[in-house]
Order: sequence, then C-alpha cells, then structure tokens
Amino acid sequence: MGGARWWGLGAVACLVLAVFAASQLLGIGTGDAGSPEPPVGTTEYTVEHVHDGDTLFVRADDGSDIKVRLIGVDTPELEGSEPAECFAAEARDDLRRLLPDGSSVRALAGVDRIDPYGRALLYLWNSDGDFVNLELVREGAAEAVRIGANDAYWPELSAAEAKAREARAGRWGACTQPGSASCTRPARW
Repeated sequence: MGGARWWGLGAVACLVLAVFAASQLLGIGTGDAGSPEPPVGTTEYTVEHVHDGDTLFVRADDGSDIKVRLIGVDTPELEGSEPAECFAAEARDDLRRLLPDGSSVRALAGVDRIDPYGRALLYLWNSDGDFVNLELVREGAAEAVRIGANDAYWPELSAAEAKAREARAGRWGACTQPGSASCTRPARW
C-alpha cells in the first residue's frame, strides 16, 4: 500500500510539472519569460472604455478621464476608413478581452508622454500581469511600430511581430493585404 501511495504522489508531481512546462511553452499565465513584468513606478487606472484596437479611455484615482494610445503598436483602423480595415473589429475585441471595462490596469508613460492628438502614450499591464501591448502583437491583432523615443520595449514587440507573421496569427492570416479592407476570413465571420 505504501508503494501505491508514493506512485500516486509521483504521478501528481509529474502532472504538475507537465502543466507548468506546457504553460511556459505556450506563454500562458503571468510572468512568462518573454513578457516583461510591470516595472516599478507604474500608475494604476481603471478601464472606462476600449475605443479601438490601440486606443482606450481610463479613469485616474482623482476621477479624471484620460484618453490613451498604446505605445509601440498599431492596429487596423476601425473608424475613418470606409470600409473598416481588415481585422479592425477583431483587434478592438482583443483589447476589450485583455482590458474589460471596469478592470484595473498598470501604466507606464513613454519618454514622449502625449501624442499630437492629446492622447497619453502608455505601456499597459492588465490585472493578470499581461503586458497588453505585447499580447496584441503576439496575437496578430497589432503590428509593432517604433515612433520617436518611445522604444523601451521595441526588441520584444518587433520579435513578437516576426513570430506572429510567421505563424500567420490574427491579421497576418486573415487579411490578404493588412491595412486594407480585404480579408480571407473563415465562413464563420
């Protein structure tokens, strides 16, 4: 009976190890080696509304509303482009899944803090510790962009885009010409 008990514990340990290894390989959960943790000095906000794949509104502790543009990413245009660019709605929905209305978000401002449209330029981490900017690129919802001095995470973002393109993830597999309205979507869309 003692041998069966040890075998059972060994099987449980092997299962736990297998699940951990699989989660690391797939990048599931917080703190995977390819995803930077929120740095010291971030500011906490509450998500009010996701506008599109790279723009949202947050509320500060003092009650002020802030329009945010994610740093280092660009998603297809949802508005101002008729019809909307391919994968624009999906990119917005991906950001809404990562940052649901009412959720907490940690933010780090870029070197250039405000864009020409008055939006705060931020890197964001959700309450699960996921680096939102990077997750959008990994999933193929966004492309990596480097603008001015806001390039703190450029190596991670550009590497994630290369992998997403190679895997034909998100827009890279759905759109015949990313940035256009032309898609090769499965019938369920």
